[in-house]
Amino acid sequence: MILVVTCQHDEDADIDKFHKYYLPRAPQSLKDIVEKCQGRVLLFNNKTNDPERMKSQQKDVVYTVNREVLLHNNGRPYTNEYFKIAQEEEKKRKEAEKKLREGNIDLAIYNETKRKLETQRQEVMKGIRNLK
Repeated sequence: MILVVTCQHDEDADIDKFHKYYLPRAPQSLKDIVEKCQGRVLLFNNKTNDPERMKSQQKDVVYTVNREVLLHNNGRPYTNEYFKIAQEEEKKRKEAEKKLREGNIDLAIYNETKRKLETQRQEVMKGIRNLK
């Protein structure tokens, strides 16, 4: 997993400064995400007016994501199969949340549904990793 962080100024798009200065002061939620991504962060300045800079950044994102996907998927690109599974899981999660809000299921059933979906997601991810 790679985290793409947007920044507002070109001078902010320095990965060393991000890890050394910004991350230690960042909210814990961002630190947790960076940890889940094993420190793999790509900075992207979405406020640049320089078309060449924007194009270069876009190429960096595509190249990095493709490289990581191929590296962790036995040289094969990410497949639509995994995307469909992820979409279905998200749909089920949203349905369960809606039922909880409407009072059609209680919190225990909702939590069990969430737990099952997380277990299923982990199994799919395990399968992806085992393709190496």
